[in-house]
Amino acid sequence: MKKIILSLTGIIAIFLVLVLSSIYTADYNKIYRDFVSSAKIKGQDINQVNYRIKYFPSPSLIIDEVKQEGKIELKDITIKFSLLSVLSFSHKISNIEIGQAIIHLSNDDVNYIEHDEFIGELIKKDALSISATIDKLVFVESDKDIPFTIENFVFSGDEKKAEFTGEISSLGSVKGNFIKNTDQVNFNLDINNPEHSLKLEEIYENAVLKSGKMELVTGSLITKLLALLPDFADLSDKLSFNQKVKITLDILPINNWVNLKNITIQSDSMAGTGELAFSKNNQDMNKVQIN
Repeated sequence: MKKIILSLTGIIAIFLVLVLSSIYTADYNKIYRDFVSSAKIKGQDINQVNYRIKYFPSPSLIIDEVKQEGKIELKDITIKFSLLSVLSFSHKISNIEIGQAIIHLSNDDVNYIEHDEFIGELIKKDALSISATIDKLVFVESDKDIPFTIENFVFSGDEKKAEFTGEISSLGSVKGNFIKNTDQVNFNLDINNPEHSLKLEEIYENAVLKSGKMELVTGSLITKLLALLPDFADLSDKLSFNQKVKITLDILPINNWVNLKNITIQSDSMAGTGELAFSKNNQDMNKVQIN
């Protein structure tokens, strides 16, 4: 029995010596530089960064903040390593946890009409190969407005595909992916909450939207219609405010216009078809044709 205990003690001691030796001899400067590079952050001076090492219960690199002015800010970062890589004296990142990420956008108005520019910007910045867990992801427009914030955001990306999930308080649960194939990227998005659901499928080539499809199911369509088109007030007598309405359409952008083609509207008490054309130029007249 004593021999077994001594053997176990020896094995544990050897294990601890290996772990501690690997932890204390690791090149954390290189690990930090690799992290900054993978986050697509340029211009950061490593000598001005305040980071520290957490040795137990598992080795981690703690970074208070890293940023590139006008592009991206990451705060409260914890980089964890796999135990196997520590034992092999070759630290490999197993997980990245970020308290807050702030992404600065070039455009000053992120909405549906300009959403393709927002997606295209993410593609051009090569931000789709990053993997991280982010408590709060904040997007800031060029005029300092914040169009939306995603909480509990999990993004897992590599050279071919990226997947994400999160929560937006004004919309609901969000999940989707980017599938990359040379210069083409397929973007898929699902949004769900008790009031509505949305499915969006789009194709981007060289970071420019080429085509897409959308399906929206909502119980508050009449409220939104009346806010936009008061002339439809008589619909309120024919359609209950909580009736589910399904809308499908094709997205065909041309020059400065976002064209919504082959629109179909379906519910228990109404049906319709039509087309919409929205211009990104405020001086143009939008076109609405609903039957």
